[in-house]
Amino acid sequence: MSDLRLVRLVAQALILGALVAGGMVLTPAPLLVFGSEQGPARGAAHGRESSAALDSLISASASEAPFRASRTPATRRYDPLNNDPALPTEPPAPPKPLLRLSGIVWGERPSAVIEGLPGASGPRVVRSGDVVGELRVRRVAREQVIVAGLDTLWVLLVEEPWR
Repeated sequence: MSDLRLVRLVAQALILGALVAGGMVLTPAPLLVFGSEQGPARGAAHGRESSAALDSLISASASEAPFRASRTPATRRYDPLNNDPALPTEPPAPPKPLLRLSGIVWGERPSAVIEGLPGASGPRVVRSGDVVGELRVRRVAREQVIVAGLDTLWVLLVEEPWR
């Protein structure tokens, strides 16, 4: 047996095994032998049987949804431009506040005056460890205040309008 014929037989066996394992129903039809001296079809009747078998395989695979776990078609057609309100969507994230450090009071327990904290109107005096809204004041230092929250870390410096 030549190497080329052996390769053809192995390829045909693999294709047949894949079709059977995939649950495809095979119609009894002779296998096509590609590249043989007689050609793929020995006569007009054989060519019709081969194309009918191929058509049935194609229609069987196209009628199912081979890439869905349930093997059922999707209930809704995919449309990336459709902004259907019935589709579940995530609510928009709240905007991050614009914080401004007005001043630092240094002493035994340092404090900071911060503007723009959520839920507070106007400036608010805070200390290390205070929580305002979803923001936590981590540290009040001589020249800066560190505020954390909402997936952001703010390092606030005292505004110096005279510079």
